[in-house]
Amino acid sequence: MKTILLTSLLFFIYTLSTTAQVKVCTGSSKTYWIDPIDSLVYEWSLKNACGKITSGQGSNKITVLWNKESCSDSVMLKVIGQNICNSEQQAFLHVQTSTGSTASISGSQTVCMHHSKAINPIVVKLTGIAPFTFSYSDGKKDSLISNISQKSFEIHPKLPILEASTYRLKQAHDSANCSPASLQGEAVLKIDPEMGPHLQLLTRDTILCPTDPHIALKMNISGSAPFTVRYQMGAKEDSIQSDKNMLSLPFEVLQAHNLFQISCIQDQNGCICQPQQSISIDLEAPLLHQSINRKKE
Repeated sequence: MKTILLTSLLFFIYTLSTTAQVKVCTGSSKTYWIDPIDSLVYEWSLKNACGKITSGQGSNKITVLWNKESCSDSVMLKVIGQNICNSEQQAFLHVQTSTGSTASISGSQTVCMHHSKAINPIVVKLTGIAPFTFSYSDGKKDSLISNISQKSFEIHPKLPILEASTYRLKQAHDSANCSPASLQGEAVLKIDPEMGPHLQLLTRDTILCPTDPHIALKMNISGSAPFTVRYQMGAKEDSIQSDKNMLSLPFEVLQAHNLFQISCIQDQNGCICQPQQSISIDLEAPLLHQSINRKKE
């Protein structure tokens, strides 16, 4: 009795049924076989005992229950024939078991309205056998991410942030196509209207003398400098940038009645406030001068 050599791994894979899987899910049963040859005895084994041969030992076809988590193994085959002279060799097929691709999503944070600078990414973490495929929803649309090799993936929300949103996973699986037992977590982007710059006008309603119609309007801005301040003086609109929290705007007042108004402030993160604060600046009316007339006698 001699061992007949399966001359190469390629031949072994070629003769296996198409039901053979290189990557399998833990808890699944798979069938492996080669074409039958008369007068042969088949000896199957699992190198690392990641599973159990449940049927078929001694025949050309076996069924394996893969019952160990995240385990690497080899399905090994030795065939033995009678009255055939040949050296002993073995053929094998590598198998990797997977418990399924667990997936979690995180990255909840609070931002300001119109936030336009980079924020912390939404992070998806995966377990299993790469490459991975998953899909998620941001509350408005679904997105599919496929064929990624890393176990951590970053989602960068579209800027600027104009509304609150919630990111949730829809599905995920690894290359063994094992569906996850559960999809964990969510990432909520909240908008806090109190975040961002705040304005305090320090100059009050003012009346100026026509002989000196100049004024410096002072204000204090809290938040992250630099700031862009949009304002209106009378009918004229303009803006100014400042890298300081204390700001002084000089004006020459030419009209009798003027309304100065701050319409919008934007900080370095893109956060805005629309304070709609205003003050009135008027020129004092000239005194009424009358000549003294003498009554004729």
